[in-house]
Amino acid sequence: MIFIRETTRGRSIPALFLVIFVLITIIIGCSDSDDDDSPNSINNSTPSVSISTYQESLEANNQIDMSTLAQNPTPYIPPQCYTKVLDENEQAHNPCYTCHINGKHPNPVDDRFLQSEYSLPPEVSFNPWANFFKNRQTELSKITDSEILTYVRTSNYLAANNTIKIAEELPEEWPGYRPDCYFNFDENGFDINPNTGEMTGWRAFRYQPFLGTFWPTNGSFDDVLIRLPEIFRVDVNERLSTEVYKYNLAVVEALIKQTSINTEPINEQLTNCDLDGNGIIQTAEKIDWTSLNNCTSHFAGAAGELEKSGEISFYPGLYPKSTEFLHSLRYIDWEDTSNTPSMAERFKELRYMRKVQYLPAEALQDLYNQDQFEDADTDESSLDKYFGDFSTGIYTDQGWVLQGFIEDKNGELRPQTKEESVYCVGCHSNIGAISDGTFALPRKFDTDNGWKHWSQVGLQGVDDQTVYYEKFGEVKEYAFYLKQNGYGDEFRENEEVREKFFTENGELDQDMISQMEDNITVLLYPSKERALRL
Repeated sequence: MIFIRETTRGRSIPALFLVIFVLITIIIGCSDSDDDDSPNSINNSTPSVSISTYQESLEANNQIDMSTLAQNPTPYIPPQCYTKVLDENEQAHNPCYTCHINGKHPNPVDDRFLQSEYSLPPEVSFNPWANFFKNRQTELSKITDSEILTYVRTSNYLAANNTIKIAEELPEEWPGYRPDCYFNFDENGFDINPNTGEMTGWRAFRYQPFLGTFWPTNGSFDDVLIRLPEIFRVDVNERLSTEVYKYNLAVVEALIKQTSINTEPINEQLTNCDLDGNGIIQTAEKIDWTSLNNCTSHFAGAAGELEKSGEISFYPGLYPKSTEFLHSLRYIDWEDTSNTPSMAERFKELRYMRKVQYLPAEALQDLYNQDQFEDADTDESSLDKYFGDFSTGIYTDQGWVLQGFIEDKNGELRPQTKEESVYCVGCHSNIGAISDGTFALPRKFDTDNGWKHWSQVGLQGVDDQTVYYEKFGEVKEYAFYLKQNGYGDEFRENEEVREKFFTENGELDQDMISQMEDNITVLLYPSKERALRL
């Protein structure tokens, strides 16, 4: 088996011992001292229903337990991690390198060893994901193509009057995130409330889809949106300013990528900083990483004033406090006119995360050191413990809270159980591949169409990007994944990709690799038959 590592070195991620401190230092609803941008800010809920009554209703209607890890004691270990890396012919498959690598500073994790070791807690040395082994073919065979297309084309998120269904159904006292994105985008990718014409603060962006799981050929379309806190969206007079917001989003993108980027036109006069390094303060379409770091003030508008006073931090690889992300997971629709799959109106899930505490690099390192000491000095259960519940979300030790909404028995969205939310934590903490808990923004396209939603500009014509691995040098990312894994997914289930991209003796079909090089949909998009089956 070949082991992959990135050029940036790191160390292992810490366990969850700072979460109690996180919970103490934030208020209900996860609002912060530096802004009033709370996930509770929109309240169109049904009144007089308590959280406990709402919970009882959810549990009774769906036969679920909202509060405990009822089915799986370790949902933070995803089912992909139980994949056998050797098949029945002793052929090695290594999809594990996509997540388990050297973390890039300030992520201190180096979990490359998980490419070759299961390293599972003794309590779950067996695979607890029993639902993956249930055969549902009989039930699926009863659903016609027209029925499934009608189903996925019916929104379970927006009502006919442009209100957000789940936002109105949540109790008035709901302490966590209340969905407030309309997925109604202007030409710049900003989400617009169709009822008021106002921006919600959410902005969609296009990115290189992460390897394997989130390819449409493996089951779903998805999108990602970012929202910076309100202080980053207003000028020095605290008036909403799209110009200021674009500037600060570009800076955050460069901050997380830790490199120079191309960007939409931004006004350098907002900070009097020569971002592109051309010696002139004017409109920039590039942020030079060295020039950005030499700026006396990095952020524009009111955020820049708070940065000058030390109330907002600027550190490579770390988002500002109160940064939010929204990730929708959608069914696959089919467009007969273009003969291609598309993102359906119906949601499978809506996932949300918010940075509720800013931990500097030194604190992340201290957490790691403490975790290593405790692991070596205890005989107690090695199962991780997570704080939070279905209404507040689940807190990570890196300062984020994660929460989600998922289809209920009738196909409408409901809050995720604690167990379902802990599942999300597994990929957004404690692995080497993340940048401050996230995957998508480091992979954002920095082209003219980078700030768009997939419904505006799709994946057609996107290249298989070149990436660099210390051992292998420059390679095409998706072609390299296929070579290392020998399949198009972690479970080695996707026979369509296998038959399309591999010869009978298991070698890559170079003709197909050449076709994919300048159009990744050759790999990522399923056939109509598979799309409908998925």
